[in-house]
Amino acid sequence: MRRPLALAATAFVLCTACTRVNDPDAQSAVRKAVDSTRQTSAHISTMLDLTDGAGTKAQIATDGGFDMAADRGRIDVRIVQGQNRGDLIFADGKVYTRNVEPEEVDHSWVWSERDTAQAHYLFRAPDNDPEHTLLQVSRMTRVHAKGKETVNGVEATRYTGNIDYETMVLRLAADTRQKLDDAVSQYKAAGREMPFTAEVWIDGQGHVVQARLTMKDAATTYAELTMKLSDLGKPVTVTPPPADETTPSDGHANLLSG
Repeated sequence: MRRPLALAATAFVLCTACTRVNDPDAQSAVRKAVDSTRQTSAHISTMLDLTDGAGTKAQIATDGGFDMAADRGRIDVRIVQGQNRGDLIFADGKVYTRNVEPEEVDHSWVWSERDTAQAHYLFRAPDNDPEHTLLQVSRMTRVHAKGKETVNGVEATRYTGNIDYETMVLRLAADTRQKLDDAVSQYKAAGREMPFTAEVWIDGQGHVVQARLTMKDAATTYAELTMKLSDLGKPVTVTPPPADETTPSDGHANLLSG
């Protein structure tokens, strides 16, 4: 994926820090559910909604099957408001990526090492890796159960909590982290915390069926990532492209790849 995409930077706004205490039982339930979910397979879709300081909106969607126990999967990623779409295959410790749309760009496969990939945008997982988002969710703090809800036709318990700064910047590229560091300094000067919150829905079998990361103030949601998981345990078959049809990635930041 060689054509970089531009997106206005997400605005950072002040909010009053949450002061509620943590429920250890709720926190344990979330961590156990994430661990259990990462030992199975699922159809996983995500939608990232972004709003910048000028009110410009953008959405990035992913969809595909992923066997988390085997570390293999295939994901389609697209920019909802544009013509850009990509195809990602996770297999054998690598991530293979290619452009699918538009037609005029290079469609050849490039590969990168999965465990060294970085994210370049807020709430984006490196190479759209769903296990990265689940890891972030598992580190929720100030966790509380909020009762039963129906999600994707399944009854689930909803948990809410906060995400600390160190969790949000896991594997974030240095230039993007510097922007966040500058914002954190402003928050600290005002005696406030970064307004990152999380929600997770857990079904009766102890699996995550939905997760959400949000950055918002009282009036505006600036970034929100929603992940939905279905068909848990259904087999996922993945075939990586032939080695002679792939080249190493140049590591250039690209919105499609995270």
